[in-house]
Amino acid sequence: MIVLSTRLCPLGIEGTFFALLMCIDSLGSLSSKWGGGLVLHLLHVTRNDFTNLWLAILIRNGLRFATLANSGASLDDDGLELAPFQETNEEAKLLIDEENSLKT
Repeated sequence: MIVLSTRLCPLGIEGTFFALLMCIDSLGSLSSKWGGGLVLHLLHVTRNDFTNLWLAILIRNGLRFATLANSGASLDDDGLELAPFQETNEEAKLLIDEENSLKT
């Protein structure tokens, strides 16, 4: 996934794009943890009281299925195709120069 996404971005900003992907991943992880904690707090699920835990699990599974159902809408073919990766002579020279500078 990351290799594919770096091929889609212009030469030279692959590191920035990877940092953006990791930032989005961290933000998603943080928001899911906070959201789960909020749901457990609203349902009064504590360390000693698990009476509404089944409802929290039901909400979690429902949201997972909603995400799967919604992902089909984003996979529609809108005419975009991935072009094969082709380096120009200038890009190839830049890559060779970078490799040589890293070796020294």
